[in-house]
Amino acid sequence: MAKRILVVIDMQKGAAQGGYHGRYLNKKWWKQHEAVVARIRVLSKKMETIFQIHTDFRKKKFLEVVTGLASIAQNSRVIFKGEDDGSAGLAEIISKDTHIYVCGMNTDACIQQTVRGLKARGYYTVTVVGDACWTVYASDSPESHVRALRMLQRNGVRILETKAVR
Repeated sequence: MAKRILVVIDMQKGAAQGGYHGRYLNKKWWKQHEAVVARIRVLSKKMETIFQIHTDFRKKKFLEVVTGLASIAQNSRVIFKGEDDGSAGLAEIISKDTHIYVCGMNTDACIQQTVRGLKARGYYTVTVVGDACWTVYASDSPESHVRALRMLQRNGVRILETKAVR
């Protein structure tokens, strides 16, 4: 069986808890955020986990992993990226025969671009765990999240839900 790695994208306070996207967040967002965090916790028990953090935040506190995942991040590898497509940094540490499971924030930006980048770099076994992803802009309507998942699927990316990941 190939090695499996969970890549958690942009679940830092700046992206996921309002430091950067604050004006978009509402009560619907927080309910979804809690569900995504819970699903990532479940997935992290099944495989090695890598957290990828976007460095587009001026305040150091916004680079910290969200509270619900901080204890997992302490025992995991954390890598930083300076752009939405984090595939270059991942390619430096993950072998091509690894099955990569991707989750986190934002489905329609960093997740989509990183997955495309991984596929372009020859990582053919990439799965997006759709219910463990979300986009901050989907707090009023999930359409941007759903559209991003559909686009990835049309491009040959496998989409699963947390309960289907064994």
